[in-house]
Amino acid sequence: MEKKLIFSQADMMYTVAGASVLTGILYLITLL
Repeated sequence: MEKKLIFSQADMMYTVAGASVLTGILYLITLL
């Protein structure tokens, strides 16, 4: 149970990080 919770938290962090990276790339493309 605890491991699942830790894994889901890590997945959420990776998802948020990936979303911010994608948003930043799209923003840079828009600026260029």
